[in-house]
Amino acid sequence: MKTLLSYCVILAGIFNSDFSAAQNVMTNNDSIFNPRLKFNSGLKVNLGGPALFLSLSGNRFVTNKSQIEAGLGVYGLFAGYKHHWNGDEQKNRTVYSGASFVWNLYMLDYHDEGSEEHWLDNNYVLYLPGLGINYIGKRGFSFNAEIALRFGLKYMVRYPLWIGVGIGWQFIKSDLI
Repeated sequence: MKTLLSYCVILAGIFNSDFSAAQNVMTNNDSIFNPRLKFNSGLKVNLGGPALFLSLSGNRFVTNKSQIEAGLGVYGLFAGYKHHWNGDEQKNRTVYSGASFVWNLYMLDYHDEGSEEHWLDNNYVLYLPGLGINYIGKRGFSFNAEIALRFGLKYMVRYPLWIGVGIGWQFIKSDLI
């Protein structure tokens, strides 16, 4: 728990940092822009995803290809990184993969022979979105869908193949902090 809290504190510091040198690559022409640089911070609601069923997360594009995300869900919290493979292109859609470290309050899907469900008993999961698609609209609307693998760090998970969908809003750099 202390390790996850440490990761969250580090991510909070990164969210508040200013990466203006990497993000001043935008052109002045509004018709040609990199949405990951213009809308660098966001909030979204996730269905499925790292924290099982429902979660709220905040994200930040550190560069046009690198995104960090942290969230709180009904069953846990998570922090992770996503790499947008074609993030340097001036397109609204990118393909990404990544990794998240998840701590689940209640692991209803752990499978351990001879025992039932586990409460607060080392419920750590590595969540690996192997293939995801991200869309950011011209005004900040955000949507993503991903297929991921989940690995329990102590117990085997019952459903290792998982999907996630996120809908939210990305904010222009000057709108926040």
